[in-house]
Amino acid sequence: MKSGRKVYIILFVILMSLIFTILSFLFFKNQEYIMSLYKGLHKNISDNESVKPSILEISNNGKDYVQLGDYTYYREYGKESFREYGLGHNYEYTENNSKKMVKISEHGEKEELFEDTGVGEIFILNNRMYLKENDDQLYSVDFAGKNRKNYSKGNFKYIDEKNNKIIYSDLNNNIVIINSLDKEEFIIPNSEFILYDKENFIIYFCEQTNLRDNDNDTIALGAVNIDGSDKKILKNISRNDEDMLSPLEIIHIQLKDDYIYLSYGSFEGTMRAYNGSIARMKKDGTDFDILVETEIEDFLIVEKEGKDYLIFDDISMSYKSMNLSTKEMSISKEFLPRFLNIPFLEYKNRNFGSYYNDNGDYEYDLSSGDMLCSVYIDNKANKLTLIDYDDFKEIPGKLYGNDKGYRSIENIQYTNGYVYFTIEEGIRSEENDVGWRYAYKRTKTQVYQKNLKTLKIKIINSY
Repeated sequence: MKSGRKVYIILFVILMSLIFTILSFLFFKNQEYIMSLYKGLHKNISDNESVKPSILEISNNGKDYVQLGDYTYYREYGKESFREYGLGHNYEYTENNSKKMVKISEHGEKEELFEDTGVGEIFILNNRMYLKENDDQLYSVDFAGKNRKNYSKGNFKYIDEKNNKIIYSDLNNNIVIINSLDKEEFIIPNSEFILYDKENFIIYFCEQTNLRDNDNDTIALGAVNIDGSDKKILKNISRNDEDMLSPLEIIHIQLKDDYIYLSYGSFEGTMRAYNGSIARMKKDGTDFDILVETEIEDFLIVEKEGKDYLIFDDISMSYKSMNLSTKEMSISKEFLPRFLNIPFLEYKNRNFGSYYNDNGDYEYDLSSGDMLCSVYIDNKANKLTLIDYDDFKEIPGKLYGNDKGYRSIENIQYTNGYVYFTIEEGIRSEENDVGWRYAYKRTKTQVYQKNLKTLKIKIINSY
């Protein structure tokens, strides 16, 4: 009995060992299979450019330089991209000129993605770029420039990345909202896009009513949620000066707390001389209040020590500040009337008039250390210095403007990690002047990038 029992025990041990061996083999093979699936999936995600954009932070969307994760995307223009002569410093795009779409890494390494004939701003949503041809044809492509989809002619206005919505205006004055699957969701007819409130997902638009009552134009400021709900006209706004002939426009809006602040007016004559007002109202359209009439449309609303101030320019060579609680006026010594999130140049001594002579010619030596580039980043007027005095000292030569030519700083843009700007030179071309407007021929363009982490400046394109 004992020996038989011993045999059973031995057989049982052998059987259990065999089962354990088989299960271990299956387990590890399954682990290898799972890991191979994971590696394959991870490789596909890493190698597939169309997957990466949907999970990466985006900055400066809808401008010439769009940062997506560690890369910035932009078009690389050349001399052939623009017409030879332009009025002022404005050079029109040439037709059907092919340009490179480029991405540049944080280390300055450039990679060409594709070539096409598009121009202007770049909008990005998920795995696609939303672009425009020179004839205003709107289209989108993937990051290899393929799988093109055409839309109406017009202009892309805004992309809501949280809600996967694209907003564009067509040539029939309609605002069209589509989703990332290109399905049209709703249309705002006979309207101009003004602003998108990305915190509350609200589109502000201007409905051109063209009501004529004693030669008095009226425009309507409206709002609608991004899902198309709660559409309403907030306020019908009339011009203050009945002698103005050009169409009434809403120029700029800034939102703060419960209020909408806006500049509105018209640009008159061939010189487009501005005449208008700055006003405020509550976000439901009530309590409309004209704060000041002005000949310059720029303004800034700032909060300091719990009080709100309107900063504006009344062309008196000094900036004004209005305490919005008391309406008291004073000279603004701290703040400039510049829009939020739009870079601007300023002078250390603020006496920019000292750089002009009696003929209106302008000359400034970049090595003097008096100029810098800044941007207001919030309603508290926190200001970020993008290009400081020492940075400009690294760029040789002078800025100038006279009846023979110019050298100027153009197209300043910033993303989370970089600043981009252009130094442009041109010579006068009198035979192409139009009336009082001077014509120029651009002779040299250098595009600079400043890395805000390393503070290094480099030329990334030149023509």
